[in-house]
Amino acid sequence: MIGKRLAKMGTVVAIEPNPSTFAALQRNVAVNELNNVLCLQVACWDEEGFLTLFSRRLGSSGNSLVHRYGPGPAVQVCPLDTLVERYGIRDVRLIKIDVEGAEARVLRGAQKTIARDSPRLIVEVWPPNYGEVTRLLQQWGYHIQWADRHVLKGWVGGYLVAERR
Repeated sequence: MIGKRLAKMGTVVAIEPNPSTFAALQRNVAVNELNNVLCLQVACWDEEGFLTLFSRRLGSSGNSLVHRYGPGPAVQVCPLDTLVERYGIRDVRLIKIDVEGAEARVLRGAQKTIARDSPRLIVEVWPPNYGEVTRLLQQWGYHIQWADRHVLKGWVGGYLVAERR
């Protein structure tokens, strides 16, 4: 678990909007006595408000703000930059993004933090978003490497790791 590995290095901010998954996250943090993990029940986005978190199936952790799988709860959305400011987070070294198609919106909502701290980025990119995500990261001076790349129906997707040059 990342929280345990980083216990002496800093704080891990775990962001999870799904109520049932958030409850499981909190239980795991408590059971593992991870005092350096801050759990926030919110979805990252590029503006503040509330959106429907569509669910693949009841109890699934595969949720999306953009892919309309099925009915789900309304969740609070907020730019990562706002959360970083609100909680006084400094020296962000790593941002991992796994948001089922909302990658570009989340990155735009983290632009100030990314510009300030130049963190390493690990991003799961859904195939239709590959071009937009890679363009944003390259514009911001990031070099992109694929950790896991696949092509699905002509679309490129997978996990990428991006670091400032």
